[in-house]
Amino acid sequence: AHDLYKIVTEETPKARRDAAWKKKDAHAQKYIVTTIDKQSLLHIMHCTTSHEMWTKI
Repeated sequence: AHDLYKIVTEETPKARRDAAWKKKDAHAQKYIVTTIDKQSLLHIMHCTTSHEMWTKI
């Protein structure tokens, strides 16, 4: 799914979060938020990374 699987499934240390990573993570977060049901959305709105969102759902 748009080369985002690794971004979503692996936790990346803050030191390794470069501009390219941030762009992919933002895309993954958008993908998750726009495809998840409203009830589940309430549980992930405070998350800061797509990986964090993925582990909560």
